[in-house]
Amino acid sequence: MSNRPTFFNRRADWKVESNDSLYALSEPYVQELHNIVNSVLEKALSELHAIKQAENPILVQSLPDVSLELFNILIGHSSIDSSTSTLAGRLFNMASKCSNVDKKYLKASVEAVKFKALKQPVPFADFYQKLKANA
Repeated sequence: MSNRPTFFNRRADWKVESNDSLYALSEPYVQELHNIVNSVLEKALSELHAIKQAENPILVQSLPDVSLELFNILIGHSSIDSSTSTLAGRLFNMASKCSNVDKKYLKASVEAVKFKALKQPVPFADFYQKLKANA
């Protein structure tokens, strides 16, 4: 006889539900996630502002790239509401005001929002018009 513990065999009718199926449609859960993401992004934005004031030229030089990367991640993977569009707009403005910004990447980012506005006009059309005016 073995000293190993005995495990029960999994029954075929036992099912494990993922967190997505349990919580994804729960409005309080979605709102809590949204608040956490916005809080993290606000902190990241304040860190980017601190980098802008830094005397280290390497950090300052990377600022537009980091800002545009965060902007594109936010646009690509988040639902757009008033607070998210404000954060995304601030990231875009921060990148566009830097003299060393990659103009092609900046334009491609605006075009990505334009493409999303064609697919989902309700949240993205107004946001695209604001970006286009600032670009």
